[in-house]
Amino acid sequence: AEGTNTGRYHLPGGRLNPGEAFLDGLKREVDEESGLRIEIGKPLYVGEWRPVIKGVQNQIVAIFFMCKPLTNTVALSEEHDDYKWVTPDDMHHYDIMSPDNKVIETYAESLGARLL
Repeated sequence: AEGTNTGRYHLPGGRLNPGEAFLDGLKREVDEESGLRIEIGKPLYVGEWRPVIKGVQNQIVAIFFMCKPLTNTVALSEEHDDYKWVTPDDMHHYDIMSPDNKVIETYAESLGARLL
């Protein structure tokens, strides 16, 4: 509703609920945002950033994991208006939020791929 990131792309994820195991939270967040069920693989990237959200300084530390979809039908949450399956070579055609762009680059490097 605020339109703060309209036209920008990011990877699914989000905050943990109190007492929630972080892998359970990742599965829940991906399901809530995309409708996909996932199999979680190895950690890929750790990011830290300090955004100002609604005038309040925040600190976010996130662990990004390699994940495999177990379903293939995407059903976006109301928070999102579009989705793309993006390859590392195509990522530069989209406005991908940081640090997600770095996560995709790290994924490409893990495959031994060079970005165009």
